[in-house]
Amino acid sequence: APEVIYRSVLDNHSRVIANKNEHIEKENLNRIIDWYLKERLSLTGVKFVNDNLDAGLGKFKLMNGKNVIFAHGHQESIDKSLQNFVGATEEFIHYALLGHYHSEKVKSFQGFKVFCNGSIVGTEQYALGRRLFNKPSQTLLVFDKDNLINISVDLDIQE
Repeated sequence: APEVIYRSVLDNHSRVIANKNEHIEKENLNRIIDWYLKERLSLTGVKFVNDNLDAGLGKFKLMNGKNVIFAHGHQESIDKSLQNFVGATEEFIHYALLGHYHSEKVKSFQGFKVFCNGSIVGTEQYALGRRLFNKPSQTLLVFDKDNLINISVDLDIQE
């Protein structure tokens, strides 16, 4: 790739205070990961961008002019995401990239598409308790002009 740009958002797995009712969203150990990656990749040419709307919500524009928004997903409702993201940005959003849901999902409506990435570890203890069964997977999206190539990768992780 001629250019690699790294962006990230905070999640709900790295809270400093485990109790979700007591934690402060910006107090998150995920910031250490960003710092570590920036240090380790400082000589590689990877561009680190921190232009998010807030610590948990990011947005960028594709070369074809389409808007992409991304978040961990713990504060998002898939069904209300289009109206929430358009309301937050006052722009039409074409794609949303989310995690959090422990299983791969894709939903399209009103010219908008939401991608929920699967879990890289598959069904772990939390997902098992919520009956979210899935194999380890990751999603790769390739944007080629106006075409979107959605590649779902099932991982065969050996312990």
